[in-house]
Formats: sequence, structure tokens, C-alpha cells
Amino acid sequence: MINKGALAYEHRPLWYDVYEAFPPRVDPAYHRPCPTNTVRNILYPEDCERAAFYGGQYKSETLNMFKLMDNRSSLSKKLCNVIFQELVFLGTASGYPSPHRGASGVVLRDLCSGSQWLFDCGEGVQIQAQKSPFVHLGKIKCIFVSHLHGDHMFGLPGLLCTIDQKGEANYIISGNESPHNDGASVNIYGPKGLRRFLRLALALSRANLSYTYAVHELILNEKHCPPDWHDWACLEADVTRDPPLFCERPGRDIYANYDGFWYNITNNEENGEIVYAVSIKHTIPSLGWLIIKPDRPPSLCAETAMKLGVPVGRLMGELKQGKTVVVDGKTIQPEDVLKPRLRGHRIAIMGDTYDSSELLRLMQVLHTANHITSITLDTLVHEATLDDSLYEDALNKGHSVPSTVAKLACQLNVRQLVLTHFSHRYDRIESSIENAVKSEVDEQVNCSKKSKSDKKSKPSLQIILDQARATDFTGEIILADDQLLVKIPPVTHNHNIGV
Repeated sequence: MINKGALAYEHRPLWYDVYEAFPPRVDPAYHRPCPTNTVRNILYPEDCERAAFYGGQYKSETLNMFKLMDNRSSLSKKLCNVIFQELVFLGTASGYPSPHRGASGVVLRDLCSGSQWLFDCGEGVQIQAQKSPFVHLGKIKCIFVSHLHGDHMFGLPGLLCTIDQKGEANYIISGNESPHNDGASVNIYGPKGLRRFLRLALALSRANLSYTYAVHELILNEKHCPPDWHDWACLEADVTRDPPLFCERPGRDIYANYDGFWYNITNNEENGEIVYAVSIKHTIPSLGWLIIKPDRPPSLCAETAMKLGVPVGRLMGELKQGKTVVVDGKTIQPEDVLKPRLRGHRIAIMGDTYDSSELLRLMQVLHTANHITSITLDTLVHEATLDDSLYEDALNKGHSVPSTVAKLACQLNVRQLVLTHFSHRYDRIESSIENAVKSEVDEQVNCSKKSKSDKKSKPSLQIILDQARATDFTGEIILADDQLLVKIPPVTHNHNIGV
């Protein structure tokens, strides 16, 4: 209005002429950059209040509205002591995808670091991932394929291309600074033959990825394979006929230890998570994964520190760092105010199998070697394709039944058991109820006509749930469903080291 003459020149405010005559030499800075290596170690009272608030939002499924991804602040670190890991199920079907249930795929989310790992990638997983508000394709840095059946790997070439087409590659490339990343933006782990499959699929489709990937193959022993498995020439990638792609980085051939297990397959020598692999029994070689997160540093008990006279601020931060402080001539040791160190999460994700007892043997070996202090799993993701009445059929097809899985969970002291990989003969529990209501309505409206509701209805997954609960297993049992978010139970001092 002023520029268009709404006010006469003599009536214009003084500040207008001053600003024109003496413009600022430097534009005001509205955002102050925060160095990435700066960590605020001081825990302020308002951090505790915010953590309590966000904790309530987490329980009510609204935490993701706040986008807490800053892992430098005391608030996010305090929250991560409570909410640390989540599982997002993208596909829970066996054999093939259907309109109601997708092929196998599950994402492990680390809320502290922001990284996401994908376990198995059946056909259509990329579509399911784009539907989920909890999955970010650009944050998938590691992909683990349990075995070479199509419902666990046919979606992998398309997923890598979708990441590139959607412009997520720049996000991946910018995060390729980890020394254990083996020089690739995305690292893929699986049985022998996976490297050639992916190389041929991308080469034949002329996929020009703008980021790099590497396939690390787990070399199987003779006892891990069927008698004729090594006769399959298609497992070997011929470097002459099938040369590596320009976007492919050399992958490692990872051999099993003398005890038959694969240790630290991600080659992580830092104080990060360690991934173990076990061979489980199926119709073809199949793998299971054990993820052990690092122990969390001891947290500060602010109430105890205040009772000892420690003021809120710098001295509390020094105590949390393990330093001794002096308050009013009194020496206070860190162990006086620090809570016991909490162990990291232990998560096991099994591929297709009718016998995964090797996981129990791995836990026993780790316990004997003092790598873990107790045989305990926080979460076990295991298939339960058929119910107990079809045990022989499940065994012939290389799959498990719920009672067998629940008994294994008892031996492993599992706190949370998640069953997945269901046969299409079973209907979702909610769908079964809806179909029952619909059948009653159809009969009342037109009982003379034969409707679809008169056909033999599918049994409900409630059968599998009831059979798992009928065992001695006392932990939580969850039936996985597409787009289901499962929160890994937090580790408290009741589940701590040595317990």
C-alpha cells in the first residue's frame, strides 16, 4: 500500500526512509546451524517433562506426528531408552501375494539412529513400503534375504529401482560414511546365488542405478544343503558372461564358523549392533537372523543426584559421563547416582523353516562364551504357516505349526512372539467376524437365493493363536498383519544383564 501511494510522502513513517537510506549490511540470520558433533550431555528438568509427554503420545499411537529424529538431544536420548526398536510388517503371506495379504517382508526400525533394515523382499514389498507411514525407502541401508524362494526375493530388483526412480538415492548416498558399509550405499545379505540373481535382473532390464549396492553371500556348509544343491550351476556368477554392474561393489563371501554359525556378518567393528546368522531347515537352504543391540550407557538418576546436593546443569552432565564431582566439599562418585547399565535388544527373525532349533544352540554358544549373560530374546519373529492339525502337510512343505514355535519360544525365554507367513486358507480374524455378520444379513434379506456367503468359509487365524496359547509359553503372542507396527518391548532393569 505504501509503495502504491496509499500514503502521501510526508505522511510515510520515519522507519521507511531510514531503512531505505541505511540498509543493513548483512542479512539477518534466521537459522543457526548446529554442529553434528555437538552433544548436549546436560539433562534439564524440562527434558524429563517432554519425555513423559512424548511417552504418553507413543502409547496412544500419535508419536510419529512429532518427527523426533534428532539423536543429539538429551530428550531424544531419553526417549530412546524407552522406545528403541519397532517392526513394520509389509507382507505376511506364504507362497504368493494376494489382494488381502502381501508376500514376505518386514522392516526393523531403529528410532535412535533412524536406520531401517529390510528382512526379505517378496513381490509387492515396494508397494507396501510406500503405503506405510513408518517406512522410508531412502533409509533402508541393509537388506537380509533368508532364502531363494520367489516370495522372499522377487521384489528385490524392483525395490532397488523404485528407490532410484523416486529420488531416494541422494538420501542413501549422503549417508554412506560408515566404515563397515563395505563401500556400498545398500548392503544385501543372503545365501549363495543371490548375487547372480540380482546382477542378471538389473542387467537384463538395463537398470541404471545412481547409487551403489553390494551383495554379501553366506557360503553354506555341506550339512546346510540338500544333496543335489551344489550341482545347481545357476548359483555361480560367471564374471566373464555376467560381469559386475557399474553400480555394483564387490561383496564378501562370508563363511560359517567351525560351529556352523555366521558371526558379525555386517562386519561392524564399532560399538554397534551385531548380526548373527543361523542355518534353519527348509526345503532349500534357509537362514535366520539374530540381532543383538549394544548395551546402553547407564542413565543418571536425577532425584538421587539432587538429594546428594548436585545442582541441575553441568555437574550432572559430568556425572553421567563417568566423572567424579565435588559439591560443597563432598566428593560424589558416578556410581552413586548412575543406574545399572541396560542391555540392548535381542531380536530374532527366522526365515521359512520346519525346525529352527539351531537358534537355541546359537544362544547357548553365545552364553557359554560370555557374549550374552542370559538366554533371553525380546522378540522372536517366526513363521506359522499351518495349524497343528496339518502338521504332516506343514512338515512336507518345510513349514512350522504354532505349537512347535511356541515350545521353542519357551526354551528361548522369549518375551514377545510374533507369528507370520500364514497360508491363504486362513482368514484374518477381523475379516471372519465381518463375513459372519454379512452372512446373517444375506440370509435375512434373501434366504431363497444361494449367495456367496453359503460357500464354505475360510477358517480364522484365531485357530493358530489359540494353539500357540495352549502351550506353556506365557509371553505376548502377536499375529502379524500387513502394515502392522509392532513395538519391541523396552528393556528395563527387570530384564537387565544377568537376569
